[in-house]
Amino acid sequence: MKDVASTKNKERDLSDYKTESLKPKRWDESLEKPSLDYSEIFDEDAGQVPGLSVWEIENFLPNQIEEVAHGKFYEGDCYIILKTILDESGSLMWSIFFWIGEKATLDKRACAAIHAVNLRNFLGAQCRTIREEQGDESDDFLLLFNSDITYIEGGRTSSGFYTVDDTPIISRLYQVHLIGASIHLEPVLINPDSLNSNFVFIFDTYRKIYLWYGKNAKNTLKSKSRLMAEKINKNEKRFQAEIVTEIMGMESNEFCSCLGVDKSNLVIKNHDEADFKISIPRLYQVRLGMGYLELPQVEVSRSKLTPDHLNSKNVYIVDCYSDVFVW
Repeated sequence: MKDVASTKNKERDLSDYKTESLKPKRWDESLEKPSLDYSEIFDEDAGQVPGLSVWEIENFLPNQIEEVAHGKFYEGDCYIILKTILDESGSLMWSIFFWIGEKATLDKRACAAIHAVNLRNFLGAQCRTIREEQGDESDDFLLLFNSDITYIEGGRTSSGFYTVDDTPIISRLYQVHLIGASIHLEPVLINPDSLNSNFVFIFDTYRKIYLWYGKNAKNTLKSKSRLMAEKINKNEKRFQAEIVTEIMGMESNEFCSCLGVDKSNLVIKNHDEADFKISIPRLYQVRLGMGYLELPQVEVSRSKLTPDHLNSKNVYIVDCYSDVFVW
């Protein structure tokens, strides 16, 4: 009987293995999931002694700062703040905050959020990670410090990509399309051949935003293009750029120079326009899995990305085909 039972068990195990092997697997199940060694990011004694610890983000990583600098925040930097206390039972409890400077670069903002979660995982704590923005700090955050917090102009640390005082100047040329009541920007080459007399173009040269009006462009397109230029100036440049109107045939020397052509040689070609197709932005949520980052794509309904898709507690990457944003 033992031999019969043993044979049946082997047959059942083999059957279970075959059934398991036929099940569809996720694409990432076969990938090796690397473990993240948090001890290379945070010191072993982090959060083990009651008190306050502060890290600044520099070159993508948190760098712990001295106690004398606590409560002094550079506007161009981001910080992680850990408050450690002992509860009545003698157990350690933590509160984690990440502070975002008003003029901090995108990489610092993203790294502050990600490493705040890393710190929580390092401590093995169930505490929340709380976002704090310059000028809108919570009372709980302000009570962490013995005196009022101080804002310092500029940035003390370097960005992983570039420094606060050496922001790269990137020019972009967009052809403006009006589809229904919605306006869409199509990135095109910065070249005189890209201009078309039937359209409006927005030429963003960082300090100046040029609005180029083709002679056959409709007035509705012109007015909506100006509103878009003003929106770019507000959201991306804090009203620091100048909006300049350029009329076809009356272009300024400066506009032509930015376009890479001498004014006397500027010729606008009338070329047929291919049908413009709207590129659907892709939205990814940044998550920390079991020791590695996950980027699940968020479904965007009706092919239109709205603020409703975003949650203030999360970090997102938005792929807009011409630009990639970290939110």
